[in-house]
Amino acid sequence: AKVSAAAAQAAAAADAQAKTAEAAKPPLAKTATDTAQVAADAAQKALATNKPFTDAAAALTQAQNVHRAAEQARAFAARDLKLATDAVPVAKEAVGKTETLLQKLDSDLATAVQAETGAQQAIRAVAFSPDGQTLASGGDFGVVHTWDATSGQAVSSCAGHAGPIQALAYVDDRHLASASLDKQAVVWDLHPSWQLQRVIGDIADPSILADRVMAVDFSDDGSLLATGGGVPSRGGEVKIWKVADGTLARMLPEPHTDTVNSVAFSPDGLLIASAGADKYVKTFEVATGRLVMQFEGHTNHALGVDWRAGGKELASCGADGTIRIWNAENGDRVRAMEGFTRQVTSVRYVGQTQFLMATAGDPWVRKYNADNGGIQTNFGGPADYMYSVDATGDPNNGVVVAGGHDGVLRIWLAGGQTRHELRAPAPETAPSASDTQVSAP
Repeated sequence: AKVSAAAAQAAAAADAQAKTAEAAKPPLAKTATDTAQVAADAAQKALATNKPFTDAAAALTQAQNVHRAAEQARAFAARDLKLATDAVPVAKEAVGKTETLLQKLDSDLATAVQAETGAQQAIRAVAFSPDGQTLASGGDFGVVHTWDATSGQAVSSCAGHAGPIQALAYVDDRHLASASLDKQAVVWDLHPSWQLQRVIGDIADPSILADRVMAVDFSDDGSLLATGGGVPSRGGEVKIWKVADGTLARMLPEPHTDTVNSVAFSPDGLLIASAGADKYVKTFEVATGRLVMQFEGHTNHALGVDWRAGGKELASCGADGTIRIWNAENGDRVRAMEGFTRQVTSVRYVGQTQFLMATAGDPWVRKYNADNGGIQTNFGGPADYMYSVDATGDPNNGVVVAGGHDGVLRIWLAGGQTRHELRAPAPETAPSASDTQVSAP
């Protein structure tokens, strides 16, 4: 009994002690709140501690952005300065060419006015050539003119007298004598021969001209000559030469990826157009060689290109059997003339007009109105593949000339009437064995 009482007392004491400890323990909710508050206080202190670093990092980032923007602005300014500096000589050259062109136009206008005035002056002398094919005339204007006696078309002019011409006489079919009040008598060679001045290139030196020369064109002022060619399937070549001494003025860097088939200077001489076997037509600055515009649309070799008077439009033709008219300033296609059955090999504008000459492998030679694509004139006679064509500036009274695979140079009047067919002379017959035998003495 004493043991049971002692055990009961011990158990009661332990229970009381447990209740006291439980009462002394803080509530769980109060402990979590305190912990969150401590964490919040710690975070706030951390933010306060890190704020100087964060502000410094933001300021550094902003400073780096400002520096980067300043570097870009400096680079753009340096680029613009270089472009402006490089453009100065080009602009000066362009101004010089424009001034030269204006002088030429003024000179042409003065010549035209003088010619019109001269046409109204008295004719003092006339003479027929011995064969009766040509008529010469002269008078107060001071220039000897020759005319086709059958058609009345002008043939040539001989300028040199300083006074009215009083007498004319043919020495023979080639030479004409004139006498003037300037106290001079002159004998004119009416068919002067061509004299070779120089040869550009050497078959043994491909560094001058890489391969075949496919095209040539003179600038309007006659000071530059452009050549087009290149190595087939490897690269095109366009070079510009000084006519005066034959030296290289400029080489266009990689103008085409295949052979260049045609080149043409713009009317003002500032640009040059090219047509290549890579199907592209392109224009470049003559002064710098810089690519100005690329014209895309031909689906086969581009074979010919020419500028319309004024330099605002280009015409091109190709092995895809089309003629294409382009806006030279923005590269837009103005018109496509299609439906040809063979390659269109060459195009050439007629003087200051909208008329366009073209040749093809059909074969045919035709004049078109580039403004609407309509055919104006068919020039008959060709019976083989035609390669090239040109025309004098007068669309009504001028002359058209074309050549083709048959080796015949055909000349028509502007209306389509055949004037001449110039054929190659027959090869000399080799002497027979009997002709070369020498009899024994």
